[in-house]
Amino acid sequence: MTLVDFKRLSDAPPPIRELLAVEDDGLATAWRSNGPAVGRFSGPVADRAGLEAAVDAARAAEPPEAALRADAVAERIETGGRQARVPARLPVDGPWGPLADACRRLLDEMVTAPTAAIGGVLGPGARLRLEHRGDAPLPLELASLEVTFKRWRDGAQAGEARVRGAGEALDRVEAGPGWSLEVGADEAADGSTDGLDLAGGGILVAEAVFVVEDAGVLVPVRLSVSTTL
Repeated sequence: MTLVDFKRLSDAPPPIRELLAVEDDGLATAWRSNGPAVGRFSGPVADRAGLEAAVDAARAAEPPEAALRADAVAERIETGGRQARVPARLPVDGPWGPLADACRRLLDEMVTAPTAAIGGVLGPGARLRLEHRGDAPLPLELASLEVTFKRWRDGAQAGEARVRGAGEALDRVEAGPGWSLEVGADEAADGSTDGLDLAGGGILVAEAVFVVEDAGVLVPVRLSVSTTL
C-alpha cells in the first residue's frame, strides 16, 4: 500500500517531471528530472515516524484549495484517498503543510540513493563529467545534448560557454555502471569560450540538457552542478 504519492509536474520550459512514492513499509522510490542527478532513485525513509505523523495529520483534514496559473509548476500530494494540488515549493497552510514540506525534503534527499541515474562532476578547466550511478541501466538520448558553462561573480554572470553536439555520435546509449561522458567548455564550436575566463574566482555552474527514457516515456532532463573557483 502507498503511504503518500507526490508529483511535481510542468510542461512549460524547462519541463519538470519529478515523482515520489512512499510505501507503508517506509520504502521510497523517486524519479528526478532536474537537479545534481537525474533518473531513478530508491531507499528507506530516514524519518519514517515524522512522515507518518504528517500523513496522519493531513488525512484528518480537508485538502487545501489553491488557485494555480495555467503555466504554474504544480505539486500533487495524494494520501488516504485525498488529494491536494498546490503551487510548487511555496508554503502550504494548515495540516497539509508539514506533509508537503516532508515530501519536498525527501525528494531532494533521494539523489543520494540512485538506482539508475546520471550525476555530474565538475572538474578543473571547466570540464563536466556525466556518470552513471546505481546498479540498473538507464537509456539516454544524447543526440540533442547541450552543455552550458556559466561563471558567476558578485551575484552577476561573468562568462558563458555553450557546447552543442557532444552526444551526436552516441545518439542513444544504454548507460550502466561505469559509463561516463566528459564534455569541456573548450569544445564549444561557436567561440563562446572567449567569454569564459575562469581566473579571478567566483562560482562555475555547468548545466547539461538531454533526454532520458523512463519506462517508454522520453523525459527531458536538466542536470546542474556547481563548484567554487
